[in-house]
Amino acid sequence: MVNAEAAPVVATPRVNTFLARVYLLMTLGLVVAGQVAMNKQFLLRLPTSPWLAWGPFLVQLMVVLGLSSSVRRMSPGGAPVDAEDGPAMELQMRPR
Repeated sequence: MVNAEAAPVVATPRVNTFLARVYLLMTLGLVVAGQVAMNKQFLLRLPTSPWLAWGPFLVQLMVVLGLSSSVRRMSPGGAPVDAEDGPAMELQMRPR
């Protein structure tokens, strides 16, 4: 049996940029959620309007089902950040 050690994986600056974008979007999502929670008129209308309650939930469910069904057809590098940039997550092996 061959005893081999894997070299540690080093993230490129591209990965750091990608993660910064992810955290920015998560922060914006929290800001939007906070604004919606502070809007009392919207919160009072939510139980009386089925479209306000079920609409966003159904859209989210459709997006999840669509991505789940297409994940097997995607290649590992098939989710580019930008069309010109190439794969979103590019990792390189650091030589020992």
